[in-house]
Amino acid sequence: MIIKRKYNFILELSSSAVKKLKPGGYREQIRTNTLDMVGPDKVLDKEEFKKTVIPAIKKLWESRGGECIATALYREIKNQQEILDLIKEETGIDVKVISGMEEAELVGKAIQSQFPRAKKILFIDSGTRSVEIGLLPEGYFKSYKKDRPLILDNKIKDLKNDENLLIVITGAAASKVKEPTLDPKIFKWHGKLQEVIRQIGIHPMVGSNATPGAGYLINKQK
Repeated sequence: MIIKRKYNFILELSSSAVKKLKPGGYREQIRTNTLDMVGPDKVLDKEEFKKTVIPAIKKLWESRGGECIATALYREIKNQQEILDLIKEETGIDVKVISGMEEAELVGKAIQSQFPRAKKILFIDSGTRSVEIGLLPEGYFKSYKKDRPLILDNKIKDLKNDENLLIVITGAAASKVKEPTLDPKIFKWHGKLQEVIRQIGIHPMVGSNATPGAGYLINKQK
């Protein structure tokens, strides 16, 4: 008999922090500002990482029942394998670096669980290094570099007159907007959302604290 392993927690390594997520909405994080450790040559400073990020990983890791994933920053650095080897050497943890499409799908999974009654969701997950967009429940996902404009295809542009559409924006600041709003000024700081609004118009908008780690955890609970 095959027994499927359910995970008690997921550790998520991002450009800004080490985050720990558990079932039921529990989350804890230690800010590391890992992006500041990357030079213009896209090499992550190994010594600074060892001094700052490794202790955060050790503090949040539990002895069993967990997995560790890493997002956009870790996809981009030129010394990725060296950093992954360092983590393994210092903590014993094998880190899974997820792709942009995986990141979009996992964020979509987390958002869909938060808004189960929404008929149609367009989400924008704008991180420090990448932007993920998805359309639910259609299962349409895209991943973009953060410093490039969003060129939306017709599948998204056709949503312009869709009265069932809810736009969900992720992030710490966005998550403070608990109820859908039609006032784009509330999100005036969100450049990628403003790009989308210019192309498809204003629809109800709401914030979310969804992360790829949350979606990964949901998958592991099945």
